[in-house]
Amino acid sequence: MSSEQGFEEVITTCVFWDLEDFILPDNLNPFYVYRNLSSALKSKGFIGGLHIWFYYGGDLDFTDEITDKYEELDTFFFRLEGDIYEKATRIMRDALLRSVDNPVRDDIPEQANLFIISNKFSGEETKELLSYLQALESRNYNILLALKEPESCGALLPCVSLEWLWHRILGAGDDVDNTTLCNLSNKEEELKAANLKILEMEKAQAEQAKLLAQQAKELEYFKNIVFNQFPNLVLPTNPPTRDDN
Repeated sequence: MSSEQGFEEVITTCVFWDLEDFILPDNLNPFYVYRNLSSALKSKGFIGGLHIWFYYGGDLDFTDEITDKYEELDTFFFRLEGDIYEKATRIMRDALLRSVDNPVRDDIPEQANLFIISNKFSGEETKELLSYLQALESRNYNILLALKEPESCGALLPCVSLEWLWHRILGAGDDVDNTTLCNLSNKEEELKAANLKILEMEKAQAEQAKLLAQQAKELEYFKNIVFNQFPNLVLPTNPPTRDDN
């Protein structure tokens, strides 16, 4: 086993994902999202497994089935409350607590990775919170921010755009135009529609099979009545054909 492979077994990247600013459609397969996010982060030097913390305001838009699949992938869900500053503070607090639980080790200099996906840190009212991440970065923590406009962060921290992240989540890579992105989104919608159609067809088939079974049961019932009344009766095996001549 190479040294990098050994590192990957113990290195984790904690992702703080603000669903208010970066919504995930519930028709995207969670395993697909996890795989592509891991690949995107690896291209930025973030190796190892992922722990994803989702933050949402109001009601969670995922179905119970999708939520269960995400939770199987070592993810957690937290509700955000308050104004933008309070929500940003909550995310930052969790990131700092995570760094305390996962300190940088001398034998693995980049053991602690933090990736924050939220546009709440792009405004002047919350930019002061970035100083905490700068302090962590100075202690060899690997830090990355995803913002709608990365330039709003200035040169304070490494940043990527939410658009770049969306491209990578869809598996489109870095160099992709808007037409390609729209085509990928349309394919996801077509896949969702196809899945719904399959479910409808399977339901119709099940109902048809149930109806045929009921008809067969009724036929057998009436056959028994006839044979009880006329035990010597022989029923034709094939219905008589109609002669129109």
